[in-house]
Amino acid sequence: MILQKLVAAETLLVIPCSKGKQSGGEPSSRQQSPWPSDLLTARQSNLETAKADERQLLPAWLRYTGGFYTTAGSELRDAVARDTPLLILSGGYGVLHAEEPIGDYNKILRLTDWPGGLLEDLLIREAGRRDVSSVVAFAASSSDYAKLIRRTKWKDAGLGAFLVTIRNAGMGASGKVPRRLGQAFACFWRGQPAEMYPEGTTVEILG
Repeated sequence: MILQKLVAAETLLVIPCSKGKQSGGEPSSRQQSPWPSDLLTARQSNLETAKADERQLLPAWLRYTGGFYTTAGSELRDAVARDTPLLILSGGYGVLHAEEPIGDYNKILRLTDWPGGLLEDLLIREAGRRDVSSVVAFAASSSDYAKLIRRTKWKDAGLGAFLVTIRNAGMGASGKVPRRLGQAFACFWRGQPAEMYPEGTTVEILG
């Protein structure tokens, strides 16, 4: 598998948010955001639509509790602890740093909810800011999360990009796919060979 040629800790990792979320957190406090104003404006609109509760905040990677997050488990925790370049795609927040504090909300990513080209440009910007040459993203094949990754102009930015999806999951795909993507993330982080990846794992070369 081509992913074995990459060093996970030196790659920009992009993962989806999840519907399942942990409640609670620390009281919200005013903090300066590292993101540009156009993202913050779009976030405000989407969070209002989703009736988000930001009275208490948790780091994004801890807020989400869906199948991807529970399955990726210790590998995801290790990636965050090592300050690995890691972004989360979110229906409410657009693009998130893994440790960015967020509230509780319920909104899937819909690309039509965001200004055209904004999220793509931010993904490219983050790859440049973290000085990586490769990007590996994990997403359900037909989701807007995957569509965003596919339409980002990685090659024009001189980046090698790879999208990991799960094909032919069969009945119960809505539960199987996030868990298998979490397994794939763990396999990639551990540098395991192709035969260790879950059934249906597919790697699309984008750049």
